Amino acid sequence: MANPMTSRITGMPLPAPFLQGLRSGLERLDDGPLAPALDLYATPDAVVAKLAVPGVGRPSIDVAVGDDFVTISGSLDEGGEAKGAGYVHKELIHGSFSRSFWLPTAVSAEAAKASLENGLLTLTLPRLKVALPPSDGVRLRHVEVEAA
Repeated sequence: MANPMTSRITGMPLPAPFLQGLRSGLERLDDGPLAPALDLYATPDAVVAKLAVPGVGRPSIDVAVGDDFVTISGSLDEGGEAKGAGYVHKELIHGSFSRSFWLPTAVSAEAAKASLENGLLTLTLPRLKVALPPSDGVRLRHVEVEAA
């Protein structure tokens, strides 16, 4: 099996601590205060991402999957009854969110599944059995979020 810390462009090994720090920094660069918490793990058959998105409905979530990168975005709007209210205390944040992350291995975007249950979005991305040929551009697939 190939070293997972290898450049997709050159095929040369990358120093793992540097790569992990760089990836983490790049992933968080565009994430705002509403970026959902993420758990990401790999099984022999798939990569699974779980994101906390309490109060966000299925139509408000967009999941875009590439060969080795995922972006999940959406919005959490204030309820109609709260608009114009004279708040005594307010901590809940409303607005748009986005969370992007690199995948540890190439996945099949076409076979990706997403489900939402009790404020937890679960994205299951089957691993590719064979390596992808180099591509000239980014191939994205939008995944419909289903109710669990």
